[in-house]
Amino acid sequence: MRKKQIVHDKIKIAIIGYGGMARWHHMHMMLSGKISVIGAYDIDKNASDAARIRGLKVYAAAEELLADKEVEAVLIATPNDVHEYYTVLAANAKKHIICEKPAALGSESLARMIKAANDNGVFFIVHQNRRWDKDYRLMMRLAAEPGLGRVYRVQSNVSSSHGLPGSWRKVKAKGGGMLWDWGVHLIDQMLEYDRSKVVAVTCRADYVYGFDVDDGIEMFLDFESGLTAHIVIDTNNFLKERRWRVFGENGTGMVEGWHTCGKLIMVKERLDKKNKGITAGNGFTKTMANRSRSTIKRIRIPRSKAQAKTPSFYEGFYNTLRKGEPQLISNESVMRCMKVMEAGFQSIEQKAVIRTNI
Repeated sequence: MRKKQIVHDKIKIAIIGYGGMARWHHMHMMLSGKISVIGAYDIDKNASDAARIRGLKVYAAAEELLADKEVEAVLIATPNDVHEYYTVLAANAKKHIICEKPAALGSESLARMIKAANDNGVFFIVHQNRRWDKDYRLMMRLAAEPGLGRVYRVQSNVSSSHGLPGSWRKVKAKGGGMLWDWGVHLIDQMLEYDRSKVVAVTCRADYVYGFDVDDGIEMFLDFESGLTAHIVIDTNNFLKERRWRVFGENGTGMVEGWHTCGKLIMVKERLDKKNKGITAGNGFTKTMANRSRSTIKRIRIPRSKAQAKTPSFYEGFYNTLRKGEPQLISNESVMRCMKVMEAGFQSIEQKAVIRTNI
């Protein structure tokens, strides 16, 4: 005899800001089987028409959406500069909130958003989805290999030659630029990998395309543990770069791209007796010569099935609301990432190393 399953109601959600990212959310929320998207509001007529075509109820104003008793939660997927406005509005209407990243344009703004949610007894959860990216999880497996020894540096690189995306992402006042757009993800990943304090932040920016926002950054995070994270974001790079490099005392690991296996090259014999040196430019060097094959070993680390099946952000949201489980993305971790980004902007402006205790 089959056991009777306990069926929980789907969460009914409406979307504020029905652009490209919101439509991605719409599809994946429906696929999750945990959330029912019932409506949307957008100031743009084309976006509203797109929501209507997809069978959603289209609201004439955010206040109308928030007054709908059928709506239990909202997804805020607007430009970054109005995240706080809609979050506070939604919290005061007693609606639970999923907010796109970056949640705000500063730690003071984020603190007001969290307070509004807490004061109204609703959940505020930021969509930091890349904590479950397969390439990131694979990097952590490489770094945990015992033979690699102490990991002292990790490089995270996302590069393309397509320039800045979208219209508002080119505008500083709206929270455009790569440090806000991609930096929030790559910094968040490194803060999850190393939970020790960030003691120094160094960042520089590129402005190749002539907008008032950065179109590329290079950042170094120094952790209390001794680890250095090297983050590179470039939208004007025509070369293919490795997604991850992991530097350990006894070897080097790498993840080539988003969906590839991992590779480790580790030392077998520290002293390379066969090293005869090479001619390098106008000089001779043994230091920079390639190692003899007999002194190293190569290991290929495929993605495991367990690793390939990453947790669902929406399932986590559902479990928090329906089952009382802790938030999948804690607001404390979001605030930590925000403060590191603020230090990054400060470093860019001052062209200096910023000492921190984050």
